[in-house]
Amino acid sequence: MIRNLIQVAAKRTNQIGGRKNALPSALNSQNKNFFYQLFSSESVNNNEAPELKMENILREELGADHVKIEDISGGCGSMYKMFVVSEEFEGLNKIKQHRLVQRALASEIADMHGLILDTMPASKYSETE
Repeated sequence: MIRNLIQVAAKRTNQIGGRKNALPSALNSQNKNFFYQLFSSESVNNNEAPELKMENILREELGADHVKIEDISGGCGSMYKMFVVSEEFEGLNKIKQHRLVQRALASEIADMHGLILDTMPASKYSETE
């Protein structure tokens, strides 16, 4: 099964080449990072977990006061659950709050299969604490 996943991944990404028997060469040390990136929720290039990267983006772009991001896909990074609190959400309905988050994380969301998103204005979050 894993062998099939690797073959499918190699075909789809076209990073290993079009050789018919590309699998053995794909498993050498040169391609270790490729497969790590393919099957891991951690980023090899910048050593920053996707959750931390998304949190930083939300804090910078939306001035988020509280951010909780959880990978609920079992570690592969395809589905996340997020809770975001920001003053930017004051006076906006949930749809507009979610659109702000989706715009800020557009490139990250493009790589996901699913996202469970909950947002709250900062004033309401302080009341619930």
